Formats: sequence, C-alpha cells, structure tokens
Amino acid sequence: MQLYNHQKEIIDKNPFYTGLWLGCGSGKTRIALALATGKTLVICLKTQRDDKNWQTELLKMNKTLDLTVISDDDFLRIHKDIGYYDTVIVDEATKCLGVSTNDKFVKRVRTVKSSKRFEYLVALIEKKKPDRVYLVTATVTKTPLCIWASGVILGKWSMDTFWRFRDKFYFELPMQKRVPIYSAKKTPELKEELINLSKSMGYTGRLEDWNDVPKQTYKDEYLELTNEQKALIKDLHLEYPDPATLNLKRNQIENGILKGDKFGYTPTLEVKDKKIPRLLDYAVEFPQMVVFAKFTKQIEKIENALKKEGYEVYLLTGKTKDRGEMLNTIRSKKEYILIVQTGISKGWELKNCPVIIFASRDHKWEDYNQALGRIQRGDNIKKNLYINLMVKYDHIVSGKGGQNIDKGSMDIAIGKSLSEGEDFNDKLYAK
Repeated sequence: MQLYNHQKEIIDKNPFYTGLWLGCGSGKTRIALALATGKTLVICLKTQRDDKNWQTELLKMNKTLDLTVISDDDFLRIHKDIGYYDTVIVDEATKCLGVSTNDKFVKRVRTVKSSKRFEYLVALIEKKKPDRVYLVTATVTKTPLCIWASGVILGKWSMDTFWRFRDKFYFELPMQKRVPIYSAKKTPELKEELINLSKSMGYTGRLEDWNDVPKQTYKDEYLELTNEQKALIKDLHLEYPDPATLNLKRNQIENGILKGDKFGYTPTLEVKDKKIPRLLDYAVEFPQMVVFAKFTKQIEKIENALKKEGYEVYLLTGKTKDRGEMLNTIRSKKEYILIVQTGISKGWELKNCPVIIFASRDHKWEDYNQALGRIQRGDNIKKNLYINLMVKYDHIVSGKGGQNIDKGSMDIAIGKSLSEGEDFNDKLYAK
C-alpha cells in the first residue's frame, strides 16, 4: 500500500477520535480507511456512495475491512436501525455539522437547535460508543459552529457549552426581529482561537505542505456589460426595491440571464453577455476544460453555445444520472468540456484536466475551495490554471442620501467574500 509521508505520520499516531481537516487531493479517504478497524460504517454524499469511491479505494489498498457505505440521506432514514460499528467515518463532514445560532425549547427546556443529521449522529455515537470516529472534510472552518459541532461529536466538549461558545464567537444583530439574528465576530484574536481549536481536535494540512507543488496560476478577468445588460440593470431597483432580491437579479443579469417568477407570468430571459464569447475563445485554447456556473439557465446557455460550435460537452448538475460512468467516459477523451453547477464541487475528480473557468460563483467558500481541488490530486500533481470571469461596472445606487456610485458588481462582491474565507483557511494550515 503506497502512502505519502503525511499519511504515514497520521496513521502511525493511530488516533481513535479525530478530525481529518486535510486539503483537497491529500488522500483523506485512504487515511481514514487505513485507520479504520473491524466493522466500519462510512456516511458520505449520495454521489460518493453511488460511485463506490470508498470501495474502490479499499481495493487499491489491498486491505480487508467489513465496510458499509451509506449516504447522509440514507442515514436520515435508517439512523434508528443502525447497529454497532467499530469505526464510524463521516466524509464531507460539514454536511452533518449543521447547528443554528438560535436555540429552541423542547417541553419548556432550552436546547440546541440543529440539523437532524447532527442530532442523529450525536445520538448514534453516544448510544453505540464506537471505538473510532473520524470526521473528514477540507472545510471544517465553514462556520464557527461547525467547529463546535465537531468538538461535540469527537467528545471534546458537551452540548451545554453551546451558549458560551455562541456568545463568544457571534453577536446579535440590532434588528427588530421576533427571532434573533446572529453574525460571526471577525476579530483577529477570535479567528486565531478558532484555528487553534480546529488544530486541537484534528490534523490539518494541504497538498503543498507535503509535496513539491508547482505554483498555480489564478487569473481574474474583467469584462464589460453589453448594452442589453446595462439597460436591464439601470432600472432594476424600481422593480426590486428589496436589496437582497435586487442583488440576486443583478448577478443573474451579469451572467446573461434574468430568471422569471415561479408562477410563469414573467418568463426567464436570456441576455446577451460577454462571458459566452470568452468561453468560446478558451475552448479553442484548451482541449480539456471544466467550467463552473451558478445558474441553471446559464449552464444551459453555455452548453448550447459550445455545442453550436461543435464541442463535445458534458453536464454535471443535480439532474445528472450515472455520473461515475460519465466521468470515466470523459477521462478517456482527449477533448471535452465539462460544465458543472457550483454546488457540485465534492466527490469527483478530473486529475488530467489543466484548467477550470468559473463563469460564475456563489458566495460559499466551501464550494469554491473544493472546486479548485477537482483537477489537482495527490497522484497527479501539476500546474493548473484557474480563471474567474467577472463583469465590472459602475452602478448608480439610489438611497436616502441621494445617489452614489457602486464601483463593482455582484461578481466582484462574491469574489471579495470568497477571499475572506481563503485568508482564514491559509491561517488554519499555516505551520
């Protein structure tokens, strides 16, 4: 069984309850399987279950293990019927670490408000007491409460520490709301404390910490709006006075669409944009290419434009069936373009592809970070190109104080938000 040095170091320490907070492509699956003993339960994403990723990796390792793999949705359905397992592994663990900043009352008793996945996982571990528990994810720092939830599952602290933790790392927004709204505090001291908490309960590291990884190329490419986009954005605030809705609609138009209403009275529009021509230019340059896009209609628009030019295009969205078979087909091709919905950034790889283009991104740093790792894997380290296509324009905003100019776009605002998560992640992995 071939192991990297960092994998050997963790396995030699033989931890029983721990987090594997390791970067994309660093072999988290292999480490978890190497640590597992006896009857082993893996809770993972549905796609990883269907693609049999865990069983395939176990065969490569030539290790005998009584392995059961279920999805997190399976876990919701059958949690009461799950028997004893010596080892419990939770892959992409943030899916099972959902905890709300608001608490709740059950039979007049104040308690933590959390997702069913978290609640059932805590109950399973407390009741069955497995010998080993491993939480596997590259993004445990998704929220401060993800770190707290990890500590509960790994037995580092009890549920009644929730309020002290929340009040330390969050503050209540001064809003006239029936239900309080909390936001994470972002002081350097608290960020440093969260990082130390993460390291105290798990192993951290990235591919570049253990391997000679060439410098990756990141390119932000700014595009202008078309006249059609400008006209739609100009009067958008009159139709959508709510800031949240207005920003969503702005971002749609920036990406060449304007979604209609759910009742069908207003149809979804396709708007001429300059991202499509740039993607066509890049398709000429790169025979193998992955394109991430946020909006379903935008994905369709990109697909149609590329197919019209004769390119072989594949889609990876929530509607994709038999994705393991599709990805195997792509890997055998010398030329292809794969268009992926931004939220589907885990549990698959195209390690020979040299470029990812983000036609649009959502605000979730977890999705963006995972997406970067789809083409950089430990068994094929190489130089890659990551391109962010963003529109840039001056937007006139009307408010109580008159008019002011917003020099940017929602594309740029999302990019700034993602950079904050990236900075925090860099500190987590710093030695």
